[in-house]
Amino acid sequence: MIKVERFILNKEGSRGKAEIQGMAGVSHGGVCAICLDEIALQDAALVKGCEHEYCVTCILRWATYSQKPTCPQCKLPFEFLNVHRALDGSIHDYMYEESVCLLLRATWFKPMVVEEQDNIYDGLEEYYPYEEDEDDDGDLDEVYFSSSSSLRIGNRRWGDNGYVRAGRQEARPVHRANLQEPVAGSSRDSNKNRPIEDKKTGRRAKRALKREAADKAAAAKHQMHLASLYYLVYASIPESWAYMCARPVNMFILRPILGSSKAETPGATTGIILTLRESLQECKDNLATCQEELEAAKSEIQKWHSLFQNESFIPAGTTPEHKLVMNYLQSLRYSEESLREQLEKAKKKEAAFIVTFAKREQEIMELKSAVRDLKAQLKPPSVQVRRLLLDPAIHEEFTRLKNLIEEKDKKMKEMQDHINAMSFTPYNKNGKMLMAKCRTLQEENEEIGNQASEGKMHELSLKLALQKSQNAELRTQFEGLCKHMEGLSDDAEKSHEMVSFLSHLLSTH
Repeated sequence: MIKVERFILNKEGSRGKAEIQGMAGVSHGGVCAICLDEIALQDAALVKGCEHEYCVTCILRWATYSQKPTCPQCKLPFEFLNVHRALDGSIHDYMYEESVCLLLRATWFKPMVVEEQDNIYDGLEEYYPYEEDEDDDGDLDEVYFSSSSSLRIGNRRWGDNGYVRAGRQEARPVHRANLQEPVAGSSRDSNKNRPIEDKKTGRRAKRALKREAADKAAAAKHQMHLASLYYLVYASIPESWAYMCARPVNMFILRPILGSSKAETPGATTGIILTLRESLQECKDNLATCQEELEAAKSEIQKWHSLFQNESFIPAGTTPEHKLVMNYLQSLRYSEESLREQLEKAKKKEAAFIVTFAKREQEIMELKSAVRDLKAQLKPPSVQVRRLLLDPAIHEEFTRLKNLIEEKDKKMKEMQDHINAMSFTPYNKNGKMLMAKCRTLQEENEEIGNQASEGKMHELSLKLALQKSQNAELRTQFEGLCKHMEGLSDDAEKSHEMVSFLSHLLSTH
């Protein structure tokens, strides 16, 4: 069991909240008035205005039958539905209002497809219904209305053991044929002296006789059909086979016909001959129609052949082969399927664009209503406007006086500043306070300067000591390098002297 919160839009536009407990995907008790099935929770749809509930597919199909749909129960026109299912197929746990125009374009909605069916020949000649005369009801009325007055007529014709009246069970009427005395007598009269007559044929007996007659007629017509079939088979056999096939056909097909002809009247043979002639004429007509259809098919084949001969996919000077045509048709089918897929995608995009366009239109309408309200607020009533309106001369005078007051205020402020500057001396109260404040600030500045100078001297001394140590290290390294260079120069001089000596020796030898 799951718990689903369902929001229902009331008639006043407020959003009510109801809780529904039940299995997911099952009905919640409602019955659709269109399909007479229980309504599933996710497929429920409420008509805006009357709140009648239907299956969403049923009410949308109902809406497709007219330009201005109305509620099937109360005939209230509607254009919006409260549904759980969104346009993209997703299901919400609350109901929201959606336009019928957009729901009809949703991807999950499948409209009712009406297909035309051809008239099917059911072979009515082979069926022999048992017709009933209109006199059957008359026979039944005779049973209940032609009996004697001593019998009590029940309040119903059918039932078990009659009827109950005033606490007593009464017998049903019994039909008694009495042709000599149509007027009924007393129930105490004796019937011993009345002659015994034959009973009339009852309703069921009449029906049995009619069935027997219909069966006989059906059997006779069946034998005639067998005879016509034999004639067709025998006429289609070649002359060289006719003698060979005549005996078995006569044995197995004509035997029941001959047997029935003996039992029937002599006119049955004439009827068989006439039916055979009619069937022969029908066969000739069918043959002529078949020949016409064959000629039409040949012309159609020739037309298609000429059409395929002029197509670009067939090489010049060649005949259209079956494989080439089938491959071309297969490629056309594939292209058609791809175009259908593209069309479906385009339809989905169109539906999405329609949804966004509808939302934009709704936003535009809301903005227009807001602008209309603001304009109404900006335009006050006429009486209030008249009270606020002034004479232009008075308005000009007010602005001139306002400018004069602003100029006077500026001049007063400047004069006040000038007076304060002129009245300042180091001997008055304000001057003394300023001098004391300056002294304190000067002392604080001196202290800060001393602290800063001491800190800088310490840092500089540390840096100087570090530089001195680095200089000493560099000096020792430089002295070592100088000594190494002197040793290298001595070695070079020695090697140069050795080279010159060796070259001199080589030159002498």
